[in-house]
Amino acid sequence: MQVLSKLNLDELCGIAISCLHLSVDEFYDLAPIEFKYALKTDSEREIDRFKTKYEVARYIVRHIWNSAGKTIKRGHEYKEAKDVGLFGWEQEEILSKEQSVDDIKSTLLGIARSFNKRFDKKKK
Repeated sequence: MQVLSKLNLDELCGIAISCLHLSVDEFYDLAPIEFKYALKTDSEREIDRFKTKYEVARYIVRHIWNSAGKTIKRGHEYKEAKDVGLFGWEQEEILSKEQSVDDIKSTLLGIARSFNKRFDKKKK
C-alpha cells in the first residue's frame, strides 16, 4: 500500500512555477494562505475554461443539427443547447429540483402520446 506524504517546500515551489508561473523569489514571498488562494483561483479559472469549451461545442452541435434538413432531423429540433445533452455539472442542478404532480403527469401523457403515434404508424 502506498503512503501519501505531505508535499515539501521544493515540491510546492515546483507547483507555483509550473501552475502559477511564479518565480522562485515570488513563491517565497507568498504567505501560505496566499499560495492556497492563488491555487484555488487558478483551479476555478481552469474549470471555467473547460466548461466553456464543452458548452460551445454543444451549442455548435445544436446549430448544425437545427440547420440540417428535415430528412435528417425527422421533425425534432433543439430549442436550447441543453436539449442536446447535459454535462455532469448540470445534472446536479436538475436532480436537485423537485417535480410537481402536474409536471410528472404532463411528462407521462407526452410519452403516452408519442407511443400511440408510433403504434398507429406501424398499424398502417
